[in-house]
Amino acid sequence: MKIKTSELEGAALDWAVAQSSKAWEFGHSLHPAMTLDPTFKSVCIRPYPRGEFGALVDTCVLLPRNSMRQDPLPFCPSSDWSHCGPIIEKMDVQVRINDWPNGVKWLGIARSADRMVMVCQKGTTPLIAACRAIVAAKLGDDVDVPEDLI
Repeated sequence: MKIKTSELEGAALDWAVAQSSKAWEFGHSLHPAMTLDPTFKSVCIRPYPRGEFGALVDTCVLLPRNSMRQDPLPFCPSSDWSHCGPIIEKMDVQVRINDWPNGVKWLGIARSADRMVMVCQKGTTPLIAACRAIVAAKLGDDVDVPEDLI
């Protein structure tokens, strides 16, 4: 299902960031405590205990390459600086504060896939703005998202 990048949020935005940055290739660096087999093969959305009192919330998770050696781990760049920070640094994304009339305060700026054009996206938090800019730079203004994420 096609959705505008500027409207992505939550697990759908996290999934789109994972697809555009290939998060499974560097996910082991986000979870350094893993020792047995710290590699991942892909991402998916599934209930994960992140809500109040451990309530299950639909979350983007990294799927381990060897499912017998570790559990799926969350990948939440739109709400966790430790997940988004390395991507912001790697992709040279800029985040700026702006005063927009509708309460949107942040602007994320990233270079497009061909490195010729700067792509801007707005967000209510710096992480959401940065994540939307990352997705727009790699995947464009419209993203084909699985229907179960909407």
